[in-house]
Amino acid sequence: MTTLTDIAREAHVSKMTVSRVINHPEQVSADVRELVEKVIDSLGYTPNRAALALTQSRHYVIQFLILEDIETVEPYYAKLLIYLAEELQRLGYSLEIGHNRQVEVNHVDGLIVVGGRQTDIPFLQTLGKPVVTYGSLGPAIPFVDVDNSLGTYMATTYLLEQGIENIYYVGVKLPEYFALARLVGYLGAINKFQTPRHVHQILNNEKQAFQLIRHLDIKPNSAFVAATDRIAMGLLNGLALNKIKVPETVSVIGFDGIFLNQITSQRLTTVQQPLKEIAQALIDSLLVQLEGQPAENRLLRPHLVFGGTTSDHQPNLVPLVET
Repeated sequence: MTTLTDIAREAHVSKMTVSRVINHPEQVSADVRELVEKVIDSLGYTPNRAALALTQSRHYVIQFLILEDIETVEPYYAKLLIYLAEELQRLGYSLEIGHNRQVEVNHVDGLIVVGGRQTDIPFLQTLGKPVVTYGSLGPAIPFVDVDNSLGTYMATTYLLEQGIENIYYVGVKLPEYFALARLVGYLGAINKFQTPRHVHQILNNEKQAFQLIRHLDIKPNSAFVAATDRIAMGLLNGLALNKIKVPETVSVIGFDGIFLNQITSQRLTTVQQPLKEIAQALIDSLLVQLEGQPAENRLLRPHLVFGGTTSDHQPNLVPLVET
C-alpha cells in the first residue's frame, strides 16, 4: 500500500507538502503540485477513506494544551505561541489555549501539548484526538524536541576545550527524558576528555541554585553547565553574592536560550532552542496525523549562543565570602 512517505520520497519533498497537495492544493506552487500529482498517479496512490472523512469533518481548531502549574510555566511559551498562531493562521486554522486536564476537546482537530510528564500519557491517549508533545514523553506519543544531549555535550565540550578542568553540571531533579538526556550529554563530554564529574541535581528554580553556590566548595579552574536558564540565573546570583567574578573566574552556560538569558545582569551564554523550527515541526506532525498517517518524532539541533558569562581565560578561583 502506497503511503505519503512513499510519495514524498519519490518526489523529493516533505510528507507535509504531499498532504497539502492532496487536501489544500491552493497552498502549493503549481510546479510542486504538478510534480507531486505525477508521482501520485505513477504510484497508484488512493487516499485513505477514513482520513478523508476526518478531513471533511474538521473544525480547523488546534488547542495548545499546557499541563504544568502556572507557577512553573516557561516564559518562552509566549514566543512559541506566536510562531504557532502565525503558521496555523496561514493554513486556515485557529489556535486556542487550554490549561488543565478537564479540557473540552470535541471542537478541536488536534492538540499541541507542552509541560507534559510521562504520567500524562494515559490521559493524552484517552482524548481520542491527534496529539503531539513539545518534549519527549517516550515512544507512545508523537513528539518534537530539541536534541537535549547534544546541547549539553556542546556546552561542556566548549568549556573543556578552553582548558577548564572542573565542569559542574547542575541538572533538573525529574524522572523525565529531557532531564536524563541533558545529563547524558554532559557525561559524554566528561568521559571523552577524561575529566572529573561534578553532578548536582536540584529543582528547576533560581532559589535552589542560589543555595547550592553557598554550600559548594568550588575548585579552581571551574565552570558551570546548567540544565536550564532558570538554574543558571540562580547560579549567577549566588556567585555574585560570594564575589566570584563571571566570567573572569568562573564561566556559566545555561540551556533554553529564550527570554531568560536576556534579563540577567550579564547576557547569559546558553544552549538555544530553535523555537521557530520547533513550532513548524509541531504543526507538521499534527497535520500529518490528521491525514491518517503516522507522525515521525523529531529532534532538532540546538545552538550555542555566546553572551557575557563565558571567557577563554580562567584565572584561579578566589575564596568564597562567608554570608
